[in-house]
This record gives sequence, structure tokens and C-alpha cells, in this order.
Amino acid sequence: MLYAYPAIFTPTKGGYAVEAADLPVYTCASTLLEAISMAEDAISMWLVHSEDNNHPIPTPSETLSHEAPQFISFIKADTNEWRRINDNQMVKKNMTIPA
Repeated sequence: MLYAYPAIFTPTKGGYAVEAADLPVYTCASTLLEAISMAEDAISMWLVHSEDNNHPIPTPSETLSHEAPQFISFIKADTNEWRRINDNQMVKKNMTIPA
């Protein structure tokens, strides 16, 4: 499923701290691009866990308040794509090759 959740980005000395406003998800990174990518991965992972365990998924907030120098951006989370990339289950297969 596709979701979009607001995240609050806080500039730090080492980069950016990111907090998903409606979910218990926190991450950080040294660049803005990495912070966006880390937030997408963390939010998707949390949502996959919630879907798999039939936990309620909060409705995303439409408006948020923040303090300067923080800023808000919506993060796209695609749980189907996250599963495709990360659910790499190992399967043992035997085969016979002619000599």
C-alpha cells in the first residue's frame, strides 16, 4: 500500500534528525537526501510491521506546527515495494547437473 506521512526535519551539527509526526519513528542522517531516504525506509518498515501484525495504522496529519529551523515534508512509504526489496527469504534448492 502507498502512504504519505509528514515528518519533521531538524537540522543538527552533524546533519538532520527526522521524526515522523504520527508514528513512533525517529531517524537521522548526515545529509538531507540521506535523511529523506532513511525516513522513507523507517516509516515503511514500521508500516509493514503494523500491517503484518494487524495493528492499527494512524491517519496522517494534514497540518502540523513546528519551530524554526525545523521544516516539515511528507514522506512517501510504499509497503509493497519495501517488502519486495527487503523480504529476501533464503530457499535451499537441490539440483542435479549432468556430467
